[in-house]
Amino acid sequence: MSRKVKISLDIVMTLLIIFLMGYSLTGQMLHEWCGTICLITFIIHNIINRKWYKSLFKGKYNFFRLIRTAINLLTLIAACCLGISGIMMSSYVFSFLPIHSGMSVARNIHLLASYWMYIFISLHIGMHWNMLAAKSNGLNRKVVICLRCLAVIAALYGLYLFINYRFIDYMFLRTIFAAGYEGSAVRFTIEYIVIMELFVFIGYYISKMTKTIGR
Repeated sequence: MSRKVKISLDIVMTLLIIFLMGYSLTGQMLHEWCGTICLITFIIHNIINRKWYKSLFKGKYNFFRLIRTAINLLTLIAACCLGISGIMMSSYVFSFLPIHSGMSVARNIHLLASYWMYIFISLHIGMHWNMLAAKSNGLNRKVVICLRCLAVIAALYGLYLFINYRFIDYMFLRTIFAAGYEGSAVRFTIEYIVIMELFVFIGYYISKMTKTIGR
C-alpha cells in the first residue's frame, strides 16, 4: 500500500473521530454508520502497522519508546471499548445482533471511552508529528516562527475549549449525560480540531522531551 493511501486513510479516520464527537448534530443512525466506517479504518490502520505489534517484545525500551508504546496501547484499548460498546447499543447497523442487556453499562463505557480516545489519538498524532515537522525545514525562518506562534495560540484556545466543554467531567464520569452542542456544525468542527491540536501539541513536545531523556 502506498504512503499516500496510508496518509489518506489516517486523515479520513481522524476526521471521522472529530465528526463522531458531535452526536447531537448527527443523530444516532448517521453516528452509527460513521462509527462503523471509523472502526473499519482503525482496523485497517492496525493491520497496515502490524509490524509494530511484532516489535513490542524486541529491542530495548528507552523512556521515549515506553511513553509512545503506552499511548498506542491506551489508544487501542479505548478504540476496542468504543467499538464493543457501540455495537452493543446499536439500533441500526448492528440491530440484528441478539443483544438485549447491559445497555446502561455500555452507554457509560462508550461515553468514557470516546473522550479518552479523543485525547489518546491526538497524543498519538503528536508523537508522530516530527515526521511532518521535518518537512518545514525548508521554509523561511519567519514563516516557521509564525506557524509556531499560531500553534501556541491554537493550543491555548484549545485548552480553554477543553475546560469549557467539561472534558474532564466526561473522562472521569462525573456526569453520564453528554451535553448537546448548540452551535453550527462548522463551528463544532473548528473547535474540536482546535482541542485536538492542543493534545497534538502536547504529544509533539512529549516526544521531543522524552527523546532527549532517552539519549
